Amino acid sequence: RRSLALGRSKKRGGPLCPPPQARGIKESRNGNPPARRDRRGRALTSAPLGAQLSSSSLVLQEWFRVSSQKSSRASKVAKYLQALDELSPALLAHVINLSDGNGNMALHYSVSHSNFDIVRLLLDTEKDQGRQEGRGGEGQAVLQGT
Repeated sequence: RRSLALGRSKKRGGPLCPPPQARGIKESRNGNPPARRDRRGRALTSAPLGAQLSSSSLVLQEWFRVSSQKSSRASKVAKYLQALDELSPALLAHVINLSDGNGNMALHYSVSHSNFDIVRLLLDTEKDQGRQEGRGGEGQAVLQGT
């Protein structure tokens, strides 16, 4: 048995090079560094190490991070909506109506998290058409009644 201070193999720099654990580098079982995690410990991406997310995936991920969590703030969502509208009204319409893998939009998550200031922002935004339905079948008309 080798000591942790001596390293594992010559492949990693020889016996004088400390193993990754001793250098403060964690490894997963397959030898790759672990996935980056958010504050709650969830993996930020499910893409393999080194893979790049498409720009639309990044926009989707950022929009849901800002607008669709219990801790989301209406002031921050308003800034995003304003910036998107300045870039392109068509982009604003597209982003507001993005849905996740379950078919839910930011509007659905805002209602379920009782973020009614965000709900109001989304409904008041001219480009929010809200015609799509979530997994539970609730559309804009049902959500407006809450």
